[in-house]
Amino acid sequence: CIRDRSKRITMKLFKILLTICAILLIGGPAWSATETFYLMQGGAGDNASASGSWTTSPESLAHAMTPAQFGDLSNWDTDDQEDNKIGPNDEVLVYDNGGTITSTLSFRRSGLSGKNIVIKAADSETPLLSPGSGTTAISGGQNYITISGFNIDTCDDGIRFTVTEWKDADGCIIENNNISNATGMGI
Repeated sequence: CIRDRSKRITMKLFKILLTICAILLIGGPAWSATETFYLMQGGAGDNASASGSWTTSPESLAHAMTPAQFGDLSNWDTDDQEDNKIGPNDEVLVYDNGGTITSTLSFRRSGLSGKNIVIKAADSETPLLSPGSGTTAISGGQNYITISGFNIDTCDDGIRFTVTEWKDADGCIIENNNISNATGMGI
């Protein structure tokens, strides 16, 4: 009787351990952004329109923000809320069908630990950032930022984080970017 009970407890522990291993190997639920924004060089930037906002579905990209609006401090926030402002746990999908982005994309706020602000190429897109000599393609002095999927060409610095004693680029992820013809620093 004691032996049978011991076997049952051992089997239950084994099943629990097996379940934990499966979860760790497969992973938990996929990451989901609080808000998704759309950006392109030729974006209408029509956030005030009654018919949509920068988070409207990308079928027509009619309300995609422009690079200048991306860099405007009033379009950024420090909390993780659905408020039509870029903040922690939000993503910005960049499209290339508006042409080459010829200005700097400037991060204005930080994400939070475990809640990066993600700016990346939209699926099947290869946006080109070419702001010209004497400029930086992507800049910021922020923490918890992810930058992914860009072709960056003809600039002084490709991706530049201004690091100071109070901003040290903690938790930043820079992946799958191609940088060429940067006369200063690539990253």
